[in-house]
Amino acid sequence: MIRIVLMLLCTVSSIGMLISQQSIKRQGTLELMLYGQYGPNIYIASFEQLPGIPSCCSEFSQGYGSGPSIGLGLGYYVSDDWLLGLRSGYRDLSALFEEKQPIDIIIDGIPAMGEFTHFIDVTLTGLEIYPHVAYKVTDKLNFYMGPAVTFVGTAEHDHKEVITNPADRGTFVGADLGRRIRNDTVGLLPDAASLLFSIEVGASYEFPMNESGSLVIVPELFTGYGLNSPVEGLDWSIITIRGGLSLRYGMWMDEKENMEPIIRDTVYIRDTMLVEVDRTVKPLYRESRELSEDLIEEKGVQIVTMRITEKYISEYRQEEKTDTGKGYNTAISIKAVGIDEDGIEKPLARIKLKEYISTEIRPLLPYIFFEKDSSSLPQQYQKNGVNTMSQVYAPEVYYRVLDTVADRVTRAGGRIELIGSYTQDEREEVALRRTESVRDYFIQSRISSDKISIKTMKLEAEGKGVDSDIDLRKFDLRRVEIKTEGVNGTDVVFLRDTIKLSNPPRIRLYPRIESESITDWRIELYNEGRIVKSFSGTADVPESLVWHIEREQNEIIGISGDIDIVFEINSGNDRFTARNKIPFTQELLTEKRVEREGRYIIGRYELILFDFNSAELSQEHLKILDLIKKDLRPESKLVIEGFTDIIGDTQLNLRLAKRRAEAVANFFQGYDTVTKALGENIEFYDNLRPEGRMYSRTVRITARTPYK
Repeated sequence: MIRIVLMLLCTVSSIGMLISQQSIKRQGTLELMLYGQYGPNIYIASFEQLPGIPSCCSEFSQGYGSGPSIGLGLGYYVSDDWLLGLRSGYRDLSALFEEKQPIDIIIDGIPAMGEFTHFIDVTLTGLEIYPHVAYKVTDKLNFYMGPAVTFVGTAEHDHKEVITNPADRGTFVGADLGRRIRNDTVGLLPDAASLLFSIEVGASYEFPMNESGSLVIVPELFTGYGLNSPVEGLDWSIITIRGGLSLRYGMWMDEKENMEPIIRDTVYIRDTMLVEVDRTVKPLYRESRELSEDLIEEKGVQIVTMRITEKYISEYRQEEKTDTGKGYNTAISIKAVGIDEDGIEKPLARIKLKEYISTEIRPLLPYIFFEKDSSSLPQQYQKNGVNTMSQVYAPEVYYRVLDTVADRVTRAGGRIELIGSYTQDEREEVALRRTESVRDYFIQSRISSDKISIKTMKLEAEGKGVDSDIDLRKFDLRRVEIKTEGVNGTDVVFLRDTIKLSNPPRIRLYPRIESESITDWRIELYNEGRIVKSFSGTADVPESLVWHIEREQNEIIGISGDIDIVFEINSGNDRFTARNKIPFTQELLTEKRVEREGRYIIGRYELILFDFNSAELSQEHLKILDLIKKDLRPESKLVIEGFTDIIGDTQLNLRLAKRRAEAVANFFQGYDTVTKALGENIEFYDNLRPEGRMYSRTVRITARTPYK
């Protein structure tokens, strides 16, 4: 048992070293403690009798009991991680030996076979001294090891042999005829050791009772293995397991002296000026650099924001330019700002990429969409097909719906029904050929044709609106619907992964240019010579461009250091360049400072297939919501966002999105929820395609649950 406990504690220690480091400066400080514990005492022995105590037992091998430990402790931190400690207090190591043995007895004057039990009730208490070393695996998790010595104060025994079967009849034979109890003695434990030595290991977890963390209540678990026998000359050792609580007070230094400076943000403010000179042009150079710091205090930690203001000069000679006859002056610059999850611009200090554990439930849309008058199965639905929505964060899982349904039906059995839809401006035979193309794909996926039925249905684009909206709704109806019997082939798909989230999730670039003639332009973002994002064109430079970092995570994996922005234009025979820089940091799960940012499991869920202009939760929605609840804990925090497609009035869509989000929030009463109505303002999917519009009629649920 001791080996198992040691292995578990060492494993916890190894994992914890990767999780966190301390945020409180403890080195050179003292810690006072009051502790109380209780747990089992296990005797492991091999002897026949106590010295000088008559006994007929062939072997005493095991004894069991329990007792408390209570006392005081003192610790000294030799570093922020290591503590030298000493505990001293009362300790009870009492237990009961109990060994059964068959014996010949007399029952009502007749010899018979019975059973008697050897008892040794041992009372063993004393003063424990436990010097130890402790290592703070994390800011709250501690590991202990050290020798312990108990100065024995009370060492007594109560020995007897009792007929226990039958429980109320029978006596011993021979000299003890007529007695049911024999060899009964009470007194001091003979030849008792005055000192008991053991090796003790343990672990504890601290729960702070105040903001500074100096007062903590600490659940503890310790185990010990005895190194010598309580009775000299006998093979007898004691194993202890104790659980309990301690109340500790750390005599940390003054809070302001204890603060650990942390540079949270470094803000670069750069200004590049174009200057005409009448000499040889110098390369781009920095004219001035000013540093300033803002200091705030947050939960006992100093947070420093450093601002670096730099002015750069870009020189040119007028005579080196080609005069177009129009007379022009060119000045360019590039600025970057962040866009938060609500689409609000904020100053950009840096890009932070953090790693989280992700759980996702992705609903499957049971439709295959076709172009007008076309019956060919679109390439994106086929194996190795091209995702036509890849540039706008497409629902990748959806484009594998045919393979997913085929796999589920193949493994679990069942039937497939295909319903081909067509609109008033199409022919029914087109819908029939569409269902046949989907059926042929399933047959190629080894589903027997007799398990697939097909039919057609004419649908009308209902509702009022502008012609473009009606055309989009017609596009939604040019489809083949997939239904299954005997198996839910279009059930949700579960994804569990480690994801990276960017803060901010999007960057907006503002290129500024003053020129009357531009041949072409480009904006490139570099990291250590590698292009991570680029924009270019031959027409006028857009007023702004957006980099969707959350959609292009593969491009930023492996980035270290700053991201350089290069904005370049060609104007006739002249080239002009502006530069900027964005600091970039990333935080992996193994590197994350738990005491600052925490570790979370991020759950992302979607509800789709809301009816057009409806916020009512369907049975399919309720099924997904029940699955989500199983992933949550009481401390989970939910952000619930309502969306719509682009069809219809923007303000009406916002109100519809709000109703959808609130309907879901009502389902999660009792949880910490925040609802947002985003409507069509954030376009996650391509609304020019029917699958994009249907996936946009959604409620997104993001759950943040502390990772334990």
